[in-house]
Amino acid sequence: ADANLIKRNPYLLKSINTSALSFTANVLTDVYGNQAAALAAAQARGADAYAADVLAPAFLSFALDMDQGNLTLGFDETISKASLNLTGIILQDGSSTSNQYALTSATILNAVAYPVSQPYSDVISVALRLSTVDFNAIKAMSICLTASQCYARLADNAIADTAGNGVAATAALQVAQYAADITSPQMVNFAEFDANLGQVSIFFTEPVDPATVILTALVLRNSFDSASDLVTLTTGQVLSGPNTTLVIQLFETDLDKVKSVFASSNVMCRTNTNCFVRFTSSLVRDMSGNPVVAVAPGTFRTQDYAQQFVADATGPTMSAFSLDLAAGTITMTFDEIVLRNSVGMAVLTLQGALNATAANSYTLTGGSVVGAANSNVLTASLLAADVLGVYDVTYLATSVANTYTTFTSALLTDMVGNAIQPRVNNVSALRATTLTTDSNAPTIVSFDQFNERDGYMAISFSHPVEISTLQYTNIRIQSTTTGGTSLQLTGGTVSYGTSDKKQILIYFTLSDSRIFLGTAGFAVSQNTTFLSCAQGMIQDKYGRASVEVSAFGAMRTNLFVADTSPSVLYRAAVDMATGTLTLEFTHAINISTLVPSKISFQAALGDATESVTLTQGNATAVGSPVYTASIQLAAADLNELKRHKNIATNINNTVISVVFNVVQDIKGTSVVATQLAVSAFTADTVRPAISAFRVDMSNGSISITFSETVNASALDVTQIQLLDPVSGHNLTLTGGVVCCGDLRTDYYSST
Repeated sequence: ADANLIKRNPYLLKSINTSALSFTANVLTDVYGNQAAALAAAQARGADAYAADVLAPAFLSFALDMDQGNLTLGFDETISKASLNLTGIILQDGSSTSNQYALTSATILNAVAYPVSQPYSDVISVALRLSTVDFNAIKAMSICLTASQCYARLADNAIADTAGNGVAATAALQVAQYAADITSPQMVNFAEFDANLGQVSIFFTEPVDPATVILTALVLRNSFDSASDLVTLTTGQVLSGPNTTLVIQLFETDLDKVKSVFASSNVMCRTNTNCFVRFTSSLVRDMSGNPVVAVAPGTFRTQDYAQQFVADATGPTMSAFSLDLAAGTITMTFDEIVLRNSVGMAVLTLQGALNATAANSYTLTGGSVVGAANSNVLTASLLAADVLGVYDVTYLATSVANTYTTFTSALLTDMVGNAIQPRVNNVSALRATTLTTDSNAPTIVSFDQFNERDGYMAISFSHPVEISTLQYTNIRIQSTTTGGTSLQLTGGTVSYGTSDKKQILIYFTLSDSRIFLGTAGFAVSQNTTFLSCAQGMIQDKYGRASVEVSAFGAMRTNLFVADTSPSVLYRAAVDMATGTLTLEFTHAINISTLVPSKISFQAALGDATESVTLTQGNATAVGSPVYTASIQLAAADLNELKRHKNIATNINNTVISVVFNVVQDIKGTSVVATQLAVSAFTADTVRPAISAFRVDMSNGSISITFSETVNASALDVTQIQLLDPVSGHNLTLTGGVVCCGDLRTDYYSST
């Protein structure tokens, strides 16, 4: 103790010059009992030799009070507190561990300067009050939370004795005296509410243990004393580790409650002054297990409302949607609660792929939200026209694989007015999670029209149908509701009669149309025109076959449009080899009324300068009903026609002209007078044959008649031989003149 007290004295025995000795006579005696001669201080004897202190102090023990944050280090000699290097003091949770902490700042509690006296224990120890930073740090690192987990060691020269001998690095010593933390943590303030990220941050007096958090103990309120407009957390996630600030991530359910407008029309956490926190002592514990001090409602304290407030600046996102076409609804799920009164469905497009085209997409024209509540799940009722519009698009909403949505930011907003983040075509189109379609097969609801005049009929269905699936042969027109005369269609063409694809127009083939027009008592009025069809006559886009209309319960047309137009020459063909003229009309004709003498041939349309009018001919019917007449030209007419070099020699100079009453249709109406170029022409390829030979020796001439008109100007007399068939004598002509003035060289003749 004297040695350590001497070491505390900054003047005594520091060198040979400061080392002197004095004593009284009683200091000792010799062997005979004689007292020593006293040595007064004035005559003190200086040291004859001096050896300085060269031994380093030894770290013997330490004590720690985790409640107050006091640390005391004990040594084997007097130490110089001024030499203390705090970073050389290391606390750790075991004798050999990587979980350790070097102090950064502290206050020395027993630094008393000489000559003021102090207890001896303070001479050989240093007592420290840890800084808040260091105290909280070791708590957060779970160091010295118990005596068994509390060790300390010193680095080289962490402290020195009064002679300047620095302590040598030491092994870790377990705490000798330990006081546990028994003080509950308290909230310093409600540090921050981040409405954008949905996070609550609370600042405490010391680190708290995130593993002990009970979220249901935390309540958010819109005022310091509110009893009704509050949200008690149910779920969430602690984002912070052991720290003085507890950060809690609110989950969607609780965050949506916070964002909701309450029945009282009060809002919560739109600013820092309407965002208060309250909790019970079970919210969290400190690192030593002490429960937090509760913050109860009723007292206004500025630290209880959010000190920092981050407004919600992020628009909501649609995360999923389901389409129910049977119910006519679309259900949309968002990542946060949205304002139902902000919804405008007319900017939402349903499309059949990530990349929409005009052929696979439909943009809604309206719709209304079902229910009055703001929510993160909204169901909107679609307009009936929009449901049909979706059904109209062939490659849309037949399965979830071709059901996507895109929309603009005008679709809706969240509770604070942030517009929804748009879904962009070919970039972020969202595919449906579920799709429900109408399970009913398309049914014929009306046989709208049978148009005899224009050759089509109109049929309406309960659902949009796909005309590409039409089976013509599954359709039958009959004269009565239970049968009668009937015709199964053979083909045709089809188109939509309405934009909603619920009405189709079927245009008849020529052959079917002619049967309708040419059959007496069949499809001639509303009461003789009925529709029946087999199941699957047509399908909707989901592949559902249309419902049968029985032939024993056929559907009468709602409108019959009769053909009142007169028949017209539709097509003509000439075969000059056989002498046949074929005429085809638009309406069935009465073949017995055909008058060949009302038919003429001419070289060009509108030019009758040179023409040949038939004088007779034999007309026969082709098919039934009769639309085509075949006329066998009389030999005289055929030869007369052949005699004209500019008419009927090829398809380009053959025009048929018919006059009024050339023939009548089956209703007794005359065919319209017209001129028509032939659509088919067969040239004469039959060789002319001799039919008569006459000799007139009086005038020295011969006359040769052929089976048809020949080109007299092309006659080569030298090719003719006269002979006696009995004797065999003969003469080949050497010349001659084609005579007879009634023949003109620009015409042909048969003689």
